[in-house]
Amino acid sequence: MSFGVNRVDTIRALIAGSVISNSQTYQKIASEWDEVKTASSTKPKPRARLLCVIHATRALDGTLKNFVKESGIQCSGHSMGAYLHALMNHNVQNLNQLTTSQRTSFQNNIVSHRNRYMHEPGEFPASDHEVRTIISNIHTCVTVVLALR
Repeated sequence: MSFGVNRVDTIRALIAGSVISNSQTYQKIASEWDEVKTASSTKPKPRARLLCVIHATRALDGTLKNFVKESGIQCSGHSMGAYLHALMNHNVQNLNQLTTSQRTSFQNNIVSHRNRYMHEPGEFPASDHEVRTIISNIHTCVTVVLALR
């Protein structure tokens, strides 16, 4: 079972070529992507799917946190939602902002799914396709955020 290994490698390459690679936690973020690849072979399948989503969203969380920090953006919280809001509302010169529709899309298509799996007992991604879709949305988010600089 594969949850988009090529896409995971692409995301890792994007992060490696960005300001994130300068952060102290870069290696930990990269390791989370390694865990996504490893988790795909875990049994049973529902556990594998859940592990892939957890590790992929932890990698995104670290990426957003470090991008906000390295870009000098003030952020009042420590969550993906807070980082997305900060990326939309900052006033740092020479740094573009997320649009409202981008922030809403990432909130709905990544953060809400992650929160459901993390906070609702017995919730698991229903299919491999669902996991690939979340990772695809993470890829889009990483691409858009890194392009703000």
